[in-house]
Amino acid sequence: MEKSTSAKANKKTISSFTTLLVIVNIFVVTISVILGLILTSSSVGRMKEMVSNKSLELAITAAAMLDGDSLKDLEKEDVGSPEYNKAFDTLKRFKNSNEGTSGELAYIYCCRGIGEKKFEFVIDPSEDPAYFGEELVWTPALESASQGKPAFDDAPFTDRWGTFYSAYAPVFDSSNHVAMIVGVDIWGDWFNTTIYQNTIFIVIISATATLSSVVLGFVLNHQVKRRFQVLTEEYNLLEESINVLISDFKESLNQDNSLTASLPTVEAGDQVTELTGKIRSTQNTIKKYLLATEKRAYIDSLSQVGNRGAYTEKIEEVGLSQPFTIMALDIDYLKKVNDTFGHNYGDQYIQKIAEIIKKTCLEQGIDLGDGYHHHTIFRIGGDEFAIITQEMSEEQRQQFKDSLNANLDAFNQQKKLPFPLSVSIGCANFDPKEDHSFLDAYEKADKEMYIQKKVRHSANPF
Repeated sequence: MEKSTSAKANKKTISSFTTLLVIVNIFVVTISVILGLILTSSSVGRMKEMVSNKSLELAITAAAMLDGDSLKDLEKEDVGSPEYNKAFDTLKRFKNSNEGTSGELAYIYCCRGIGEKKFEFVIDPSEDPAYFGEELVWTPALESASQGKPAFDDAPFTDRWGTFYSAYAPVFDSSNHVAMIVGVDIWGDWFNTTIYQNTIFIVIISATATLSSVVLGFVLNHQVKRRFQVLTEEYNLLEESINVLISDFKESLNQDNSLTASLPTVEAGDQVTELTGKIRSTQNTIKKYLLATEKRAYIDSLSQVGNRGAYTEKIEEVGLSQPFTIMALDIDYLKKVNDTFGHNYGDQYIQKIAEIIKKTCLEQGIDLGDGYHHHTIFRIGGDEFAIITQEMSEEQRQQFKDSLNANLDAFNQQKKLPFPLSVSIGCANFDPKEDHSFLDAYEKADKEMYIQKKVRHSANPF
């Protein structure tokens, strides 16, 4: 009777443990699916954000290269004039220098508003150009740029050239009025294909993780159940042997009924702990991938410092209530290096400058951030960098400049590149009592930087 009761108890324990494993397996699959959906949604969102940020960077940079005063009064009869040709050549060179980097740039052009929700082409350096005065398709981003704020269209539009996603940036004249608008068109097919491929990639990873979890669950269920059965059988044999010994012992003591024995029930705490660890491992693996994808959205792929998206978030983070230091840095002679030695050397130039800026920050005790959302160094244009950090005294700012120049000189003495590294830098502090916006402080640093750049370009090493 005791043996039968023990066997029933063991069977019940095994059944309960099997049910627990099934529940745990369902939990693992559910978590994998949920995390997969979150990862897919987040990755697609980040990809869209990266494309929109890059398009806006191109439009803003191109707009900064144009002179609003010379463009604001252009008419059809001015086609071919020096002012028109200068802007035309600038846009064409800009398009050629950015074309083919990742295949997405379709067109770049100048346009302007001619009435409510009406805009016309003015300058188009493409091989299949719009004629002067041809009307554009109105979009919300185009309207925003006409009011002075750069914007990117989340929805595509279609015209006679194809289907595009577009970014627009205003060109201001000396009176701070919008004189012209620079448009950058991204191929709609490229954009949608990129999003689709990225989505498929994440879905495959999520499905693989889910399938792996299912297979792992069944394997664990079978192995642990078998192990528990073996342990139970061995325990039953041990229990029988102990009961026999106790019975013999009781007989030798005149069957003293006060001597009884009961063995503890076998529990599977160690197996449950092991499975719990595997669940946590799966969760951590997917979480790490999600964090890595999100981190990439805030890092410039060439220089490995914060990109313009991270720069925008940093500006919002520092706010306007506390003082801080802004540094504007511009790589000297980058265009000359690209033209003379090729863009591969130009990329090396940018990478080495970024490394030396990081090294200088560390030497001067400037926190570089965690490399995720929080950055200190940013690449905000083709040859432009910025540093936003805690408030520094005039002496500390000068020490930083001296250290940066010393590190550049030390590198140049090694002659690892066929040209010297050179960076112009300007520094300024944001004072909440004097400055009304972040731009006020940046303009002071930018002005100081351009004074230095003018001096250095007058002594061109090339």
